[in-house]
Amino acid sequence: MKSIGLNNNLIFSIEPLVNSVRLIVSEVDHEIACRKETIKNLNSFLEGDNENIFKGRLQLSKLDQDIEIIINKIPIGKIPLYSFSKLLNEA
Repeated sequence: MKSIGLNNNLIFSIEPLVNSVRLIVSEVDHEIACRKETIKNLNSFLEGDNENIFKGRLQLSKLDQDIEIIINKIPIGKIPLYSFSKLLNEA
């Protein structure tokens, strides 16, 4: 599982599954939110014109060259687009 640190001791991770990945936001060993999604849909989001993806508890939004991670409509951190793409490709 590949991870990157966010604000306030939060960690964003991508866990590979059989036909998809699991996006996880956690604090130390406690999961706060997660979402299962296909790599194809995530790559389409990264390369396309859509600024947001997902409508549930965990959402992602593109801001210039960053991906903003949102939980319960509250932004909790940003990851550079390049770093997010690299994490996704390594999963």
